[in-house]
Amino acid sequence: MGGDRSFYPLDSQSAQEIGDWPGIPERSFAERPESPVGPGVGYVKPIVIEIEGQVPAPIETVFDVFMPIDLTTIMRGYGPLPAVSAVEDQSGAWDSIGESRIIRFADGHGMLETLTRVDRPRGFAYTLSNLTNALRLLVHRFHGSWAFEDCSASTGPSVVRATWRYAFDVRSWLTRPLAWLILTLFWRPYMAAAFERASAQAVAVATQEPARRVD
Repeated sequence: MGGDRSFYPLDSQSAQEIGDWPGIPERSFAERPESPVGPGVGYVKPIVIEIEGQVPAPIETVFDVFMPIDLTTIMRGYGPLPAVSAVEDQSGAWDSIGESRIIRFADGHGMLETLTRVDRPRGFAYTLSNLTNALRLLVHRFHGSWAFEDCSASTGPSVVRATWRYAFDVRSWLTRPLAWLILTLFWRPYMAAAFERASAQAVAVATQEPARRVD
């Protein structure tokens, strides 16, 4: 997209509370009864990482590209974070709440992804759990969401504001500073690069042109 779009990252420590997420009900993640770090005694505030950008394409196209996108084409690794190498054991067409799949990484580790919300074309949400890599020592599970807002002028080209958020359920206050450092230094740019590649695919579909390669 070059100069047509930009990212506006939020500071993780001052990010909004979970209930303020666009399009996500208040009783989403922090109040889940099964969470070992739910509100109350011993509650550890989730770490929130968010990026936002503009995608020059119709909102329906953005949703239809982003939701079922091939993760191996956008999540290519960053620093110590490995690339996604495969998606396995997917249940269903990946368009309904409750469907799940295994995300496999290049280092052999993986995690379970489960759809928790689908609201075409405004967004979708999912939970990632059963981590097998080193991140499991810091994070119990994490919750992702995409929110799409049509920002097109009445007579102008289509433009969508896309917001991607993760809320990480940290295991304890003791490990929270280390988790925050790792997620800020590596996970945020990992997301930003994946966002750029996904946006290129959406624009290619909207314009019926080959997707621009984003390294």
